[in-house]
Amino acid sequence: MPDIPVSWDSVSNADSYDVFHRVGGTAEYLTDYTTVASTSETSYTETITETGVHRYRVTALQNGTPGAPSADVTYTIPATPSNVTFSDTATLGELTVSWDDGSLSDGYYVYQSQEPGSAESDYTLVSDVANPPETLTGLEGGTQYH
Repeated sequence: MPDIPVSWDSVSNADSYDVFHRVGGTAEYLTDYTTVASTSETSYTETITETGVHRYRVTALQNGTPGAPSADVTYTIPATPSNVTFSDTATLGELTVSWDDGSLSDGYYVYQSQEPGSAESDYTLVSDVANPPETLTGLEGGTQYH
């Protein structure tokens, strides 16, 4: 899952900063957020394992007293596409790939390789898709694609 970097401008006379995180909709009070870090730096990076809308707020502390919280900083982590299927088309060298359109997704990248791999770098980007399905072209008969 991705690392989410959160950064902010320094506040004069601040001793440290508290970083708060929430998954889901907006909330008025910091009590609806979870404290994820206390730092003297002006940035924080969190590794996210949950899809959805992630919201962060930061407060500056001076002598242990917190100031007003920042506005929400929002990051959206879309769900992994599910129910991926492939089907032949009537045209030689084409294959249609389809999947359930995941919530929160603005679009998808379709990658392919003739060898299996586990990293994105093992594959070649072949299409940028707004909505499924997508027809892949230029495929060679008898070749296995991943």
